[in-house]
Amino acid sequence: MKPFRYTTVESVSGALKTAQETGARYKAGGTDILGLMKERVETPDQLIDLNNIRELSGISGRPGGGFSIGTTTTVADLAKHDQLGKTYPVLAQAAACVASPQLRN
Repeated sequence: MKPFRYTTVESVSGALKTAQETGARYKAGGTDILGLMKERVETPDQLIDLNNIRELSGISGRPGGGFSIGTTTTVADLAKHDQLGKTYPVLAQAAACVASPQLRN
């Protein structure tokens, strides 16, 4: 794996400002990007971790129906969300079965 800088940000504006640097990539869950980096398919100079940006996490109902799911919401959160499970039971069931507990959280 090529050496890279790892930056944690706590706001969307901070992420955007940091991303202006050449070669920066975002990391939310991170399992895909890290695997690609190990195989040298992706070779970013910098990773920007989005997991500490509170406004990017969570599940909320939308006016007129449906849900908004934040980019850093975990699969475990999908599986245990009551209203999502009542409205879209197959989604909640699939979320409960996919991957290992380490990846779901």
